[in-house]
Amino acid sequence: MKRVNTEKESLPDPKSYALYLLSRRDYSVGQIRRKLKNRGYEEEIITPLFKKLVADNFLDDRRFARLSIEALLRRKPAGKAYIVAYLRTKFIDRELAIELVDGILAFKDEGEMAEQLLRPRWRYFCKFGVESSRRKVYNYLSRRSIGYEAAKSAFEKLLKEEND
Repeated sequence: MKRVNTEKESLPDPKSYALYLLSRRDYSVGQIRRKLKNRGYEEEIITPLFKKLVADNFLDDRRFARLSIEALLRRKPAGKAYIVAYLRTKFIDRELAIELVDGILAFKDEGEMAEQLLRPRWRYFCKFGVESSRRKVYNYLSRRSIGYEAAKSAFEKLLKEEND
């Protein structure tokens, strides 16, 4: 295989480097490709390597995206647009991202996700008047791509709990 040499430094075998990275954590194809390019490997070396890694099931964008979505939803829920944008930053194809997000969010209640996001921050939002709190809550949830109806429902529920 042809390798590009940097100043007085020989590059390791690209497959070994890719497997080393994958042994530490999961990556998308695009992320590994970028790391190899940044390391100095040429495209003619990278392309056949990726075909082999994908064929051997070391790299799988579908698996990576699904696990990323599930981890994101456990940590801090979000709506469809937010998750798709997050996956795009990980070099996941837009159509694949939309397909997986639609599949996973079909079983999630947006109102419950909104409530889950609000509960830890509720004391902060309560410091303001009701209308200011409402506006701040809606803005906060909209940045996480939570819809208006779900945001309204979560706000009203938490406000009612506090007043009871």
